[in-house]
Amino acid sequence: MHTLRRLLSLVVLLPSAVAHAATYIVPSDDVLVGKAHAIVIARALTSYAEDSKEHGIETVTVLSVEDVLKGAWTRGDEIEVRTIGGVLETRVKVVPGAPRFTDGERVLVFLNEFEASNVVTDFALGLFRFETDDTGREVLIREATEIHGWNTDGSVHHEARRDAGLFLTYVRGIARHLPAKGEYTVEPRPLVGDAPRKSRGLLPLISNVCSPCTVTQYTMSSAANETDDGMRWNVFPGAANYNKGNNASNATNNGTDAITGAFSNWNSDAMSNTNLVLATFTANTNGITDAADGVSNVSFEKDLPGNDFSCMGGGLLGLGGIQATSGASTVNGEDFFNVTEADATMNQGVNACIPGSLSQANFTAAVTHEVGHTLGFRHSNENRNVFAPPVACTTQPTYDCSNDAIMTAVVTYGALKTWDISAVRAVYPGGAPPAAPTGVVATATSTSSITVTWTPVGGATSYEVDRRAPGGAFTLVGSPGAPPFNNNTGLSADTAYLYRVRAVNGGGTSANSASDLATTIMFTDDPFAVGTTLVKATHLSQLRTAVTTVRAQALVGAPAFTDSASAGVTIKAVHITELRTQLDAAMSVLGLTTGGYTDGALGGVTVKAVHFQQLANRVK
Repeated sequence: MHTLRRLLSLVVLLPSAVAHAATYIVPSDDVLVGKAHAIVIARALTSYAEDSKEHGIETVTVLSVEDVLKGAWTRGDEIEVRTIGGVLETRVKVVPGAPRFTDGERVLVFLNEFEASNVVTDFALGLFRFETDDTGREVLIREATEIHGWNTDGSVHHEARRDAGLFLTYVRGIARHLPAKGEYTVEPRPLVGDAPRKSRGLLPLISNVCSPCTVTQYTMSSAANETDDGMRWNVFPGAANYNKGNNASNATNNGTDAITGAFSNWNSDAMSNTNLVLATFTANTNGITDAADGVSNVSFEKDLPGNDFSCMGGGLLGLGGIQATSGASTVNGEDFFNVTEADATMNQGVNACIPGSLSQANFTAAVTHEVGHTLGFRHSNENRNVFAPPVACTTQPTYDCSNDAIMTAVVTYGALKTWDISAVRAVYPGGAPPAAPTGVVATATSTSSITVTWTPVGGATSYEVDRRAPGGAFTLVGSPGAPPFNNNTGLSADTAYLYRVRAVNGGGTSANSASDLATTIMFTDDPFAVGTTLVKATHLSQLRTAVTTVRAQALVGAPAFTDSASAGVTIKAVHITELRTQLDAAMSVLGLTTGGYTDGALGGVTVKAVHFQQLANRVK
């Protein structure tokens, strides 16, 4: 349990920006220049937290102006920029993805005035950092992993990297209403400098799956450190009730379909116990940027501070996150704060764009993304620390990482993808356990190794394999993610072992499969070739050893056989009959297949290779 957990009885959270909580229709650069009241090149001096009456805890960053591209400031001025959220003594307000500045960092920042304060234009869209790539070229980048959404033409947005000199020339020209060339994007190259952040602005398809994955790593951090506890609802399979506060008149069913579609996406996995319910339709315009009011609200057309949205120019689509938590719950031995209120808020002006520049499918996808944050999920391609510029998820060796998920770059449909399903199953395990495995077959591959195979079970996330030695009890010997399972430890030669398998998922563990038998005996001349293999005393001896070990497994006593199996013995029908009888008696006790032999009655029948092969197949 972390120190923060001991200090706080209530954590108020206001996620309200891109890295973990916002979606966009990304405006073109000329539109962004036009939106901004001021644009400066500056260096971050320091950041500190203050408590504001209107917005609670805010982080104030002091910037020293180096150059002014737009606006009335001059070189040397110090200006304050405010972002919601921060840590103040023993209190914390989490605003995942709000623009974060690192002391000493040089930035290009687009600013708007709001309530006599300065805020970054369109949250993280208005913040660029100066970097140098491995060719020595100075570039300007936004955190590509922060930008989730579409371009104004409806295509999925892919963030470009900008040549610093050319882009600054372009911005100055647009700001002064002069002709300006938009030829400033460059191919991304590795960045020099801060190693954990060298990949900023690069978006290869990442799939860094941890093994095992902790539950916490799927969630947003509740405070200022990567290691602080996550947050989750603890009411499931009971309902987490949400309210629809107002309408989006152009969306189908006034926006209700987008909400129910989002809830259906998160509720649909059978291995999770999530139960989001649209329970009430009480007028309520409060959202994630307002103080907590005890209502988990989904609201539309909310005037989000300093973030104007237009169909032609785009901008911030919406925010989602957790307003309040209290108490604790445990999953997989890991502590979490319990969510008591969470909000998803869509920006003013978005409704006018449906179904024009924003399709109903994209609108539902955006709501699904924001609702995912109300469940406590981080972005699939970023780390958990929301109080610093985001770091690529792949730098965390214990993270499940992907940039192909509803919780990262927003796709044009609302279905969950592999990462989303893994997250919801881990944080909210439940649902029905899987069916018992079928087709279990145990086969000795050496005198000290047995391979167990079975038919994969739909919905299973792993399996449990049990083994029973003669005279013992079943014990767990492996937990593979999929068949087959190779058991090569703890085995003795010339011994019969019984195996069974169970399937596991977030809903629990299945019943045991039917058992299967294997003996660690390697038969000479196996397989016995008809018309080629000469039946020998050693074959009879090995089969008798195998039958004896099976009877020991079944606890039915040692068998009695006619004649010794020494060299020179004549193989007779009675020898095969005795083997069948003694084996079937043991197999019956073990619940395994009996009978079905070629030449059921052997009196007067010539002993054949197939008689030996069938017995060997039954036990090996």
